[in-house]
Amino acid sequence: LRAFLQERRMLLVLDNFEQILSAGAQVGELLDSAPDVKVVVTSRAPLGIAGEQEFPVPPLTVPHLDGAGDVDARAGYDAVALFVARAKAIDPSFDLTPSNAATVAEITMRLDGLPLAIELAAARAKLLTPDDILARLEKRLALLTGGPTDSSARHRTMRDAIAWSYDLLDPGDQALFRRLGVFLGGFTLEAAAAVAGLPDTEALDGVNALLSRSLLYRPVDVGEARFALLEMIRDLALEELVIAGEEHETLGRHARHFLRWAQWIEPQLTTRAQQSAMAMLAQEQDNIRGALRYACTAPDPDLGLLITGCTWRYWESSGQLSEGRQWLERLLATEGGSDPARAKGLIGLAGLAYWQGDYREALTRYEVALDLYRSTGARYDEADTLYGMSMAATLNGDPVSGERFAAEARGIFEELGVRDGIGRVAMAEAMALHGQGDHARARTLWKAALGVSREVGDHHLAITQLIALGVYAFQDGETKEALAIAGEALRDAVGLGSVLLTVWMLDFAAAFAAPTHPREAARLAGAVESLRVVSGAGMVLGPVEIDDARTVVARSLSSAELEEALEGGRAMALDEAVAYAEQLRRMVVAHLQR
Repeated sequence: LRAFLQERRMLLVLDNFEQILSAGAQVGELLDSAPDVKVVVTSRAPLGIAGEQEFPVPPLTVPHLDGAGDVDARAGYDAVALFVARAKAIDPSFDLTPSNAATVAEITMRLDGLPLAIELAAARAKLLTPDDILARLEKRLALLTGGPTDSSARHRTMRDAIAWSYDLLDPGDQALFRRLGVFLGGFTLEAAAAVAGLPDTEALDGVNALLSRSLLYRPVDVGEARFALLEMIRDLALEELVIAGEEHETLGRHARHFLRWAQWIEPQLTTRAQQSAMAMLAQEQDNIRGALRYACTAPDPDLGLLITGCTWRYWESSGQLSEGRQWLERLLATEGGSDPARAKGLIGLAGLAYWQGDYREALTRYEVALDLYRSTGARYDEADTLYGMSMAATLNGDPVSGERFAAEARGIFEELGVRDGIGRVAMAEAMALHGQGDHARARTLWKAALGVSREVGDHHLAITQLIALGVYAFQDGETKEALAIAGEALRDAVGLGSVLLTVWMLDFAAAFAAPTHPREAARLAGAVESLRVVSGAGMVLGPVEIDDARTVVARSLSSAELEEALEGGRAMALDEAVAYAEQLRRMVVAHLQR
């Protein structure tokens, strides 16, 4: 062959070279002896020879599942166009229509834009509607069979196509591949090593091998490198994990790794690292969910209680309070668990109940946690629990008890020398004094608490304190100052990425605007109403002695006018509501300046 090619000028195409990777060196020898020959190789792994230039072939482009886009817009995506073309080849009457376009788009997304998977799914179009195909994609590998009879055997089913690559791996890389199937939403190299039970260097080499064979991909991310499996490839990895009898052991390592990770990240949730910590939690949320699913049936009850107890602030801030609360209620309903773990879970559940406005439930959970912490001598946790009890008691209509709990918490924090704890207690004391009518002292304490929160970098707490100062200014008739504070708090909440605080601030913005712009305030109140349902946030304005916008505008609008305005806001997305609130704030400021 070398002699035949030596004097020729030609293009040599070598297809599916992954079957004979060990022959890569011979391609290099051909190129050395035939300088005018160029070679194009298709392979699931590079040859690893000098002069090789890789051109990764990404999946086809797929639409986003945001409900937007008409038929023509969706048809412009490569993945949708391929599905339609292959479906038409099977059933000439098939077409993309307003009634099926969204479903076809979701099919291509669920199939990761993989051409072979899309072709195999479209091959079912003669028997199944797009809705039927989508419903059956829960068992993707079983559905995606029956390719053309003239295609190679390994391309007739998606499973065979993926298994082809798996079978070409050496045993060590096969073991790593199937264990990586337990990750949801990607993983870091550190996580891969921990869950696969390998030293870091072996995990690095194995991930590199799987990446080079297109069994993994690297999402475009900033920061620490992450890797992931396409969903159908992950399906096969999980199948092989079960066949190998390694499922329970690997899921256990996965859950224990994310417990260690949650314990590492928890302290960062109340410091200057708060925003980046929340972003990391968002990135790992699906892995946290997977760990919790395993923990619900694991022999160690502490596992899930500690994971959720460490991460409850993320569920709260991201506007997923109901889901976080459901996990904790389920985990606490099981028997067993150490006192520290159960107390940790109870504190998380109390915090979520508090932010949902369920103050009685929060107090009940705090009280049980307090007994557990006192029995174990955990003084810092005892003080932190008393602080939470103070806030919940005051908002539940008992500011006298709120003041008493705050005083107890302050004594312990001062004994321990915990400055940020003393700052939090100042906020609880301010809330209790405000509830007893001492607004001047309350305002002074709130300002002191805000200073400490900004000093330690707890932006979430600082925003809540800023909101309170805006409320006090509004109640004292200092409307301009209240509006300025409201604008700052809203910008900070959006910047932090806290859905809960953003929705709460929108509620204040609507209430502040209601006396001068009732229709616009009612529209914003409609947006808050629907966003609160989505986020699970239940905290309302009543306990801080502010009438909500709906109550105020009902005094100047008819019931029909009120309902029309509310309905106009209910369809707003969060970013639309934020922009509308800022526009409304400027309108009120302009009105006051006239």
